[in-house]
Amino acid sequence: MSPSRVRHKWGSFDRRGNDGTVYRDFDSVDAFARVANRGKGGQGRDMPWTSAGARGRDRFSGGTFANAVKMARGDGWTAALPEIDATRIQGDGAGRDFEIVYDVSGADVDMGRLMSGEPDCMSEALLTAPRSPVVSVLVPFGFNCNVDESAMRKRGAVVAAVLEWSRATGVTVEVWAVKAGSSGGKNAQRYAYSVFVGDSRGAYNPAVVAYAVGHPTMLRRLSFGVQDGESTAMQKALGSCRGMSVPITIDDIPVDTAGGAVVLPMLLPRGDDPVTVDWLLEQVRVAAAG
Repeated sequence: MSPSRVRHKWGSFDRRGNDGTVYRDFDSVDAFARVANRGKGGQGRDMPWTSAGARGRDRFSGGTFANAVKMARGDGWTAALPEIDATRIQGDGAGRDFEIVYDVSGADVDMGRLMSGEPDCMSEALLTAPRSPVVSVLVPFGFNCNVDESAMRKRGAVVAAVLEWSRATGVTVEVWAVKAGSSGGKNAQRYAYSVFVGDSRGAYNPAVVAYAVGHPTMLRRLSFGVQDGESTAMQKALGSCRGMSVPITIDDIPVDTAGGAVVLPMLLPRGDDPVTVDWLLEQVRVAAAG
């Protein structure tokens, strides 16, 4: 059964899942940042939890609120670019984003064909058509404060590398960043923010991909900022657990996953991330094969 859409006090974009989870969905990282900016940037509204600190401070939160918005809305996590470059997948299929098509009209002249008298002497580079169903990759952006930044950069680089690989191979991959939490107690309310990061069919910035799935300010600035814009009643219901994340599930995205989905585990402190390029590639291939 598909999740039923409801009007909830969080706003008109919300839905309620079959398990009672209350969702708020965002169609881009930019939209997530814009909504966060209408809150108070993770400071809280006179609530007992203000762990992210003032907007201009970067201790614990991983950066200022202004810098978080800048990364989300354009620049991305530029510090992760060297790791993204080093993680790029080499070999068969990599780098073949386009197919050269010949016709009587096109963008460029193939001089060899023209001189030989072939009428189809004009060429144009076209993106290769997807050859498989869409695979949804769900990445949790909630994690413990003791997770090392290098692990976050690695996670972002792996996801960006597989997204780039999918463009070159015809496997369509879309990435969602998801933060799920629970209020705790006997009347616990599970909630989740689902943010569409990008897919291999359109334009995307690898540094923004890395930011959305790995940078601490995505959680401690932007998601806290979104929550700070919610009703006081909802903030009190969530209480100090607003930053305590719980594992995500395949149900945490608002789209049909008929093509398959891969759910990544949460990053854990002082441990090796099981999500490597080889692991994620295999999971995507299995999901694409159905």
